[in-house]
Amino acid sequence: MSGAKPGTLLKHQIPIRTMHWDITLPGFMEADTVAHCGNSLAGDFVWGLTLSDILTGWTECRATWSKGSSGMIGTSAKSWLGYVSYF
Repeated sequence: MSGAKPGTLLKHQIPIRTMHWDITLPGFMEADTVAHCGNSLAGDFVWGLTLSDILTGWTECRATWSKGSSGMIGTSAKSWLGYVSYF
């Protein structure tokens, strides 16, 4: 289930690149969240967080109970530490 709502305003303002990035150093990341909630966004459920380094393709997947800032920041920090130790 997607928690995102479609919109046309930002769709034309946010560039989407699939190839030819001008990135020459690792550390530039893309992130995405996925709700593991079945058919409803109501109640408690796990959120998956995926972080990917654009240059190297390094990817880290983590889970958190909350999409709030404290849950996502803590999960992101753990992923970042794994990334730094990888290189």
